[in-house]
Amino acid sequence: MENNTEKLIQDQFNSLPLDIKESIGRVPWRERVQSIAKREGLSDDKASVLETETTLILYGFLPPEEYQANIVREVDVDEETAERIIKEVTNEIFAEIEKQYELIDATTHLAKVEEKPVETPREMPKVTPTVPQPAPEILPEVVPGQTAHEVPHVEFKKEPLVSTPTYAAPTNPPAENTPKRPDLNLPKSDYTHGQDPYHEPLE
Repeated sequence: MENNTEKLIQDQFNSLPLDIKESIGRVPWRERVQSIAKREGLSDDKASVLETETTLILYGFLPPEEYQANIVREVDVDEETAERIIKEVTNEIFAEIEKQYELIDATTHLAKVEEKPVETPREMPKVTPTVPQPAPEILPEVVPGQTAHEVPHVEFKKEPLVSTPTYAAPTNPPAENTPKRPDLNLPKSDYTHGQDPYHEPLE
């Protein structure tokens, strides 16, 4: 019966993920369980039962919520002693195994990052611009010796944008058509000999 139990426990341990098995293997948890049992004054038989109950929790046979009740029932201790044992097991065993698990996980992740090949940037393909060619069916048919199209030559007369007005020079009218200037009826001088006695003659 004992051999069957040990085989069952070993098979359960082997089914655990590799990182969990390695974390448990890094911590001397069996020795620490015996040390805790000794501090609590447990007998060798009770210490062995405490080790079995701890194994069932570590290997995933039972949920952690049942640990305290199992210790009270199987180890045959009171609630206060069971609480102290659980506190010591948690601090010295469970917490240490969890710490090792985190270290293993971090190391594994770092190794994967280092092993990841560095991707070299891909060279962009060179694109040569092409000029679209017309389809052959839309090209004009050219007979050898002839031109495709004959374009007549047309000359355009250049005209100024703004027309310049032309002015005709005025011509002198005929003499006979020129009106005569009217005679001015100026008053005649009343001075003797036509001279102003108040003005000296100019030399």
